[in-house]
Amino acid sequence: MKTLKMTASLRFLRAAALSGLVMLAASSTYSQTILNPGFEEGLSDWIPRMDRNMSTASAEAAHSGSFGLRIVDQDEKQGSGLLSLTTDAEAGKKYELSFWYRTTSGEGSVQVSLFFVNQDGKPLQKKPPTVLTDKSPEWKRFSVVAVAPEGTSGMFIQIHSVNAGTVVADLDDFELKEVAN
Repeated sequence: MKTLKMTASLRFLRAAALSGLVMLAASSTYSQTILNPGFEEGLSDWIPRMDRNMSTASAEAAHSGSFGLRIVDQDEKQGSGLLSLTTDAEAGKKYELSFWYRTTSGEGSVQVSLFFVNQDGKPLQKKPPTVLTDKSPEWKRFSVVAVAPEGTSGMFIQIHSVNAGTVVADLDDFELKEVAN
């Protein structure tokens, strides 16, 4: 597998995205894997987007390893927002995104979406493939499978607590892989 080449332009985009100046980490150089899929390096390689400090890496949120993602959303009108860095994808190929999830409190839920993007980093779908979690106090594996549309050159993950409701939820062990058509 290729790893992400941290070119000067990509370092700039990452720094800009982390400071809230850029929505997506768009570049023609993508990795083929999710960087920091288990949050073992905190929120490194994940981009907060209108998150309001609701998302943190926490030992209590670990499904495996030492850390996982904890979302504490106590706002009934606004949710959290976290984006992965963009990874390689090819039009016509089928991909599966999976992760582990549990709810520790609240009635709200979390949606995890897989966005396919063109070479400029712009999303290609108005409604991306999305998993809407249910209330589950025990760890549960969720997944979504999708075929990359024409014009795809990359993909990224968005994690968002749903605006209508409060929730404290843990997510961990994200995996993104190509599967047979």
